[in-house]
This record gives sequence, structure tokens and C-alpha cells, in this order.
Amino acid sequence: MVLAGDVNRTEYDSYFNTYIKLTEGDLLEHLENDMESIISYLEKIPQDKYHYAYDTGKWTIAQLIQHCVDTERIFQYRAFSIARGEKGMLNGFDENAYAEATPTQSIDFQSLLDEMHALRKSTQTMFKNMTKIDLGNIGQAGGNPLSSRAAGFIILGHWNHHMHILKTRY
Repeated sequence: MVLAGDVNRTEYDSYFNTYIKLTEGDLLEHLENDMESIISYLEKIPQDKYHYAYDTGKWTIAQLIQHCVDTERIFQYRAFSIARGEKGMLNGFDENAYAEATPTQSIDFQSLLDEMHALRKSTQTMFKNMTKIDLGNIGQAGGNPLSSRAAGFIILGHWNHHMHILKTRY
């Protein structure tokens, strides 16, 4: 069992506390269960809303979902690299540049949901196969410390954060 309460604040940059504080319980349980409820919610969004943004300069629903997929993929890679003992600095990323570079207008929404599901299955399996030592390994990402387990909870909390925005502003 990998519990959110066991993640020490020295295992990640304080910026990510915003996400980690939105998590609780067991990492593996939430990786398995949360995505199904997210996809169920997203499947109910009318097709004409996929490219809707609630304000000028804000992402569309499709961009928001793609951003969450991109972020999960990046933090999955970070967790994997750190678990394997990577000593080099893992790069940061510009979320806005990534969002602008993704042609969400031409991506089929169901394909995006399929990608989410496949990525989450991969994330879930990766964390399931990590040992306690792997999960506790601390590396460097974006100029700050990051443990593999903290990366997992950042993935969960990041989704929670953006789903709240989606439900309250869109």
C-alpha cells in the first residue's frame, strides 16, 4: 500500500503541494478506480462543447484533457526514471507550449479518451510493479527533488484539480 499521507514534503517541490493535497488513500487503488469515473464524466460532454473555452485565453475542454494526458505521461516518465536510479536532471516543460502544439481540433475525442485509458493502464501497471525502494527513490526534475511515489500522487492530484475546473467553469 502506498499512501498519500506517507509522502514527505521533502520529496517534491512545494509547487506540487497544490496537487498532492487533493489526494488521499492508496496510490494504486486510485490509479485503478479514478480514471473510470473521469472517462464516464467526459463521455457525457456534448460533442459541440469539446472545443469550448470558458474565457478568452483559456484552454478548450479538449486542450484541458490533452494537457492532463501530457502531464500524466511526463510524470510517469519521471517516476520511472527516478525509480530506475536516474541521477541526471529531468527537464521541466512548458504546459502552454505543449497545449498550443497539440492539434486538438483534429483529434477525435473518443481517440483522446482511448489514449487516456491506455496511458492510465500503463501508469497503473508501472507503479504496481515498483518496489518500496523504487517508490522512495528521489531524483531531480525541473530543478527540484522528486520521488517516484510523489510523482504518482501528483498525477492523481493534477487530474483532480483539472476535473474540478472542468465541472465548475465549463
